[in-house]
Amino acid sequence: MDTRCPPSQTKCPPVQTQCPAQLTVCPPADTRCPAELTKCPPVDTRCPVVDTKCPPSQTKCPPVQTQCPAQLTVCPPADTRCPAELTKCPPVDTRCPVVDTKCPPSDTKCPPSDTKCPPSQTKCPPVQTQCPPVQTQCPAVRTACPPVQTACPSLDTRCPTSLTKCPPVDTRCPPVPTRCPPTPFGKDSNLVGWVDDAVAPEVHVQGLPTTCNLVKKCPNVLSTASTPWAGGTAYDPRFQAVWSSDGLTNELRGIKDCDPMCKDNAVLTLGSSSRVSGLAVNDRRSILYQLETIPGAFGIVAYDIKDPKTACFRRISACRGATLTQAGLAVGLAYDESFDLLFILTSEPSPIGFSHFILTTQASAPCNVICKWQIPGNCLSQITIATGLAHERCDKSVLYATDGNRVLEINTLSATSCTFQAGRCCAATGPYRGLAVIPGWTLEHKGTSCLFGNCPTCTGMYAATVGGDPSLGNPAFGIELNNAPTGGVAVLYHRLGGAGPGINLGCATWFMQDPIIGPFAAPITGSGACGGSAAIGLAIPTSPVFCGFKVASQFIAICPGFTGIGISDAIEWIVASS
Repeated sequence: MDTRCPPSQTKCPPVQTQCPAQLTVCPPADTRCPAELTKCPPVDTRCPVVDTKCPPSQTKCPPVQTQCPAQLTVCPPADTRCPAELTKCPPVDTRCPVVDTKCPPSDTKCPPSDTKCPPSQTKCPPVQTQCPPVQTQCPAVRTACPPVQTACPSLDTRCPTSLTKCPPVDTRCPPVPTRCPPTPFGKDSNLVGWVDDAVAPEVHVQGLPTTCNLVKKCPNVLSTASTPWAGGTAYDPRFQAVWSSDGLTNELRGIKDCDPMCKDNAVLTLGSSSRVSGLAVNDRRSILYQLETIPGAFGIVAYDIKDPKTACFRRISACRGATLTQAGLAVGLAYDESFDLLFILTSEPSPIGFSHFILTTQASAPCNVICKWQIPGNCLSQITIATGLAHERCDKSVLYATDGNRVLEINTLSATSCTFQAGRCCAATGPYRGLAVIPGWTLEHKGTSCLFGNCPTCTGMYAATVGGDPSLGNPAFGIELNNAPTGGVAVLYHRLGGAGPGINLGCATWFMQDPIIGPFAAPITGSGACGGSAAIGLAIPTSPVFCGFKVASQFIAICPGFTGIGISDAIEWIVASS
């Protein structure tokens, strides 16, 4: 975008620069183009001194040709930040400077585990790499991380200086916080399952039967299953990770970045032909339940999974039960955190193929069946076996069953009497072997942090969640203060019902008005004056009455030696389903 006038328009016409000899000399003030315009070359625009006055109508450069259009001016470099996702430009003139690619610490801090977006979503469309003159203000919707993406936008936001001359009032991006939400996939719950692909097995995330859309894939997870009923899936909210099994091996893998966390051989108790056919996680007790099956029988092994990164899983108990028929197979497992129940999905031979049943057991006696319910035949195939079962508990209890091709929603009216009701049906995104639910929830930062008195200048201090999802029964969940004065004390308060109207303290706002819970205190440890952090646990109850409940959390930071205090921003979050 060149802002100079075209060369062909910057010269005074040669036929008009020479005045007739019998006239007087043109005054210099009349014969040259105005200095603030496009500066005609002196050799072209000045009449000879010996000449007389030229007619005014002929000696001036036409104003319509000598002034550069106002819309071609450039924005000041400091004010022309464009969203990070729009900064991939042609190498000739549109690449954003490398020095501008980091968010200020005060705006862009995300928990380390939450900061990567899928690579396919990090480039901007090439057609939007130049800042149009009429679009010099960064769109507000681009200043925060999209809920489905978890990387903070780096400040890859400057247009090349040659393209940036604009009125300052149009070019400042709104100071919207750019911290990424720690939720895996936003406010909506999703299904997740291990997919037995013949080439390379995967983990799929898809929407519930309300949408059924494919959300994410994690490739190359375990090996191809050796039997039609082998495989299992469970979600662990403590680590926002998925347990998968191919029938012989169990693996834990993070769902955001698909990063492997641990893997080990499954313990099988029914003989050499037995295969894992289902998995389920008990958050509160840190137990992984494993279902295995052979024709006519099933077994349930309970593993200790308190610290999978140190010891992936450790067997603590096992039992054996019978399917409804001698040739029946147990093909799916789900757990109800609130009522400590296990649900077993079986496929029993029938004259036309298979009938599918849900069996209910107490987790304390997982192989003793309390009751059974036959699934109606209007969704799952009656020709093949079923392959997975999942459970979600919030304001109601819902099961999801799959045959690998379709997913059926099953509403629970009374689990202990096996009173269920079939609901919506939708297509599976892949041939599932096992199924689980990833809870949806939201988090919002409110206000900014501020320090008073003789405290270090910790401008990047902020509150965040730790320990995974705030789902029913998660004992690892907590709230953390980051970038705080090392050697001080963090004091945490919670407000039920979300943030209050707030009390303005000048550079910060205190949102903790009654009803509040606290205080809870912890030392701020770390290195450097502002490199401290403090985490305070908040185990989530298992009762479904808390599901969907909004809570706000905020810290007071007491500086070392009680020389001053600080106020963090507040975070507002939702208790998620289990």
